[in-house]
Amino acid sequence: MFAYPTGDWRAVRPIVNTSKCRHCGICYFQCPVGAIKDMGTSCQSDLSYCKGCGICAAECPNTAIVMVREEVKVS
Repeated sequence: MFAYPTGDWRAVRPIVNTSKCRHCGICYFQCPVGAIKDMGTSCQSDLSYCKGCGICAAECPNTAIVMVREEVKVS
């Protein structure tokens, strides 16, 4: 995979509802940057590499992944 750290530019991020996740692996195989990790009983997104494209949420047959807005970072 061509995974590079995302930085601060991502606008949305995926949240996995572990009670809905059936561990089918579709999100894992569809993620273009390999940011989905197998956690045994469910999958989770590695936010260090996630670009916020939403493909994982769109492809999940169980609607276990939702995209939420990132919090605004104030320095």
